[in-house]
Amino acid sequence: MSDALASCVGDTEYFFETVLSRAHLYRPAAFDTDAVPVSTAEIDDCVTGRPLPASSVRMAKDNQLLDEKLYLMDVGPDYVGPRDTIDPVKVSRLIDAGATLVVRPASLHLPRLRRFCKDIEMRVGQGVDADLFITPSNARGFEIHADAAESLVIQLRGSKNWTLYEPVRPWEHRSFGIDPPAELSPAAEYTLDPGDFLYVPRGMPHLARTADSLSVHVTISINAIRWSDLLTSLMQTALGAPSFAGPVPLGDDLVAAIREELPRQAARLAQAVQQAAAGEGVLEQILRSDDSMLDAVRSNLLSDLITGTDITAVDRLRLRPGVWPVVHRGGQETAIQTGRSRFRVSGGAADACEVLMRAPAYVKDLADDARTALQAAEALFQYGIAERCPD
Repeated sequence: MSDALASCVGDTEYFFETVLSRAHLYRPAAFDTDAVPVSTAEIDDCVTGRPLPASSVRMAKDNQLLDEKLYLMDVGPDYVGPRDTIDPVKVSRLIDAGATLVVRPASLHLPRLRRFCKDIEMRVGQGVDADLFITPSNARGFEIHADAAESLVIQLRGSKNWTLYEPVRPWEHRSFGIDPPAELSPAAEYTLDPGDFLYVPRGMPHLARTADSLSVHVTISINAIRWSDLLTSLMQTALGAPSFAGPVPLGDDLVAAIREELPRQAARLAQAVQQAAAGEGVLEQILRSDDSMLDAVRSNLLSDLITGTDITAVDRLRLRPGVWPVVHRGGQETAIQTGRSRFRVSGGAADACEVLMRAPAYVKDLADDARTALQAAEALFQYGIAERCPD
């Protein structure tokens, strides 16, 4: 299986141990022209060949977002097609006039890019999506800003000049502008050409602008959950216990009484948080709550049904990219939960799923007997949990 993350960053072990969240990384010519995760033809089809909802599009010029009315499709009362979609002609004219087009998340509309993001997601364990940027020559859509995600930038067409600055406020949970920018210290400058790659850590301010050519690039975002988010979710679960529902101490010196009791309550809360984290599927549900992780790659789900191709004992299977199954056992049913979906399955299918959660495997190795193995594989295929490993 190809390693999407390695194609971006090179040595993934070095990236995780030395670079991630610590330093930027520039790799010129990381991709051959025909190896980038999305082509010009695919982008053109996405923007002009199908109804693209306005909710997935932003257009900006000189750090100002444009009113979507400027690029919405004009439709009459008798129009039967989808409404609130962009007009490709209006979009093209705005780009020609100096505006930047942003499709976000582009990975929702471009299947090959989506699979590329999901392959990275399976390596990093956190939600991954991608935005597409088309900027005309001698323009910039946004001023200096920093993003709250780890950004993997791949230049697709033309060139773009990037100025990176020393990180500020890396703990922010959303993107933010820099005011005043004069306080920033430049860290590096790069000109990205087609196939070049740039990693920008979260919280690192940057400015991207074009020179003499139109630029097309994708920014792949690793939406890592913060400790504060994780602990907040666990504390909400823990604090729902009846033992924390009682009143604080009463008395004429209320503050002193609370201060005396607070260490004991904090210790009880710490223990309750650990117990909550040990609950079946609790951590998985919190860690997989990002919107980008709720839906796996489902493409080709009907192919075997249409072609009548049966699963065989020698087929090698893997989890579909972006599937993060949680197996629930006990009670009245055995089930597998993936994102928003929960499927009631046999014990054999649950066992097979746990095998694939560890590593890809041949169908014959999913159970002790061939019949159980085939039935389990068919169930995992039917629910979109597993797929054949690429050749």
